[in-house]
Amino acid sequence: MLVGASALCWALWTSRNNVIFDKAPQHTPMQILFKGTYWFCFWSLLKKKERRLLINVVCQCLETSVMEIFAKHG
Repeated sequence: MLVGASALCWALWTSRNNVIFDKAPQHTPMQILFKGTYWFCFWSLLKKKERRLLINVVCQCLETSVMEIFAKHG
């Protein structure tokens, strides 16, 4: 799952760069997390099929959990 942590760091890094260098508006933590899960799933294409399926399920569970948390606590 090191790839997942790397994907999240990459999403955070690119979002920060957009704010600093492109003067883009800041992303919410939820947007950054979804960007991280996107990259995690995208990079999973480099893995074996069995591993890819597991990664996709993990990403879906993470996204669902985040949506539930933000729905309850804003």
